[in-house]
Amino acid sequence: MERPSPGPYLRALRAALRSLAPDRDFPAPHELDAHFAALDPALSGPLLLPAEIDPDTGLPALAWLARATAEAAITAPPPAAPAGLAARDPELAERLSARVRLHAYLRDATLHPPSRLTAQIRRRAPTEDVTLAADRHLPAVGFTRLRLDLSGPPGWSADVLTAARDGRVIPTQGLRHLLARHTLSRLSALQAWLTGALEVEVPRLSRGVIGPFWFGEGPPERPAPFRGGLALHLSREILARDVRASSHRDPLTPPPAAPNPAGYGRYTERRLAVLPRMVAPVTRWGRGRLGVVVPIR
Repeated sequence: MERPSPGPYLRALRAALRSLAPDRDFPAPHELDAHFAALDPALSGPLLLPAEIDPDTGLPALAWLARATAEAAITAPPPAAPAGLAARDPELAERLSARVRLHAYLRDATLHPPSRLTAQIRRRAPTEDVTLAADRHLPAVGFTRLRLDLSGPPGWSADVLTAARDGRVIPTQGLRHLLARHTLSRLSALQAWLTGALEVEVPRLSRGVIGPFWFGEGPPERPAPFRGGLALHLSREILARDVRASSHRDPLTPPPAAPNPAGYGRYTERRLAVLPRMVAPVTRWGRGRLGVVVPIR
């Protein structure tokens, strides 16, 4: 994949993400936006360079993102550049100034972690209803969220969740490892496993992926309407009892081969943010099989 200029690349990616406005089935967009802003040399100068981009997704690579995460973990404020340093050593002065700017930004920003599992108990009686959200940044895939609604008798979650002093509930390591292994598993297989292993109902499962981000000419297999432009993809699959009629709106992937579990429907879609001039040709290419196509503003 071609190497773009980091600043314009990151600003285009942030604009595309804002245009698509991902909902709760996807990793938190405000955290990703903050992370991409931190990487921008307009803020962090040369401090977090060189830019590294995943060749399969066109998104910032883990190593590049990790540099911002490491800076955010530093609690002591960095020193300002000494007076006169810019004349004596302009490169060092710029790095020191960039670190001051970056840390001032990071004090109020929340960056996106490489992986995370959160739990929320939505109701305790007459059934105990829990929502799990497992976020991971997967090379060659993108920013991924597996979201699960679980429902069982009161107290069932005690084996997989522990209570923290601040009132939060913390998933156990066993649950973390389980969902990490099944981030990309078939939703129907995961539904069957959770139902049997935890003895709970799983009324809804979803997997949302932010990525790939196509720019420039890209790989030769890219459909013609996308070549020479920008396109950020959001794809989602939902397996749920409240999906009454199954639907597949993603022309870039085949429909799921596995049958739906009894009582469940399945919905898959792909949403795209593209340059304004690309909206009409990409929409025609989709022939009604795409979720939505929006312009990047």
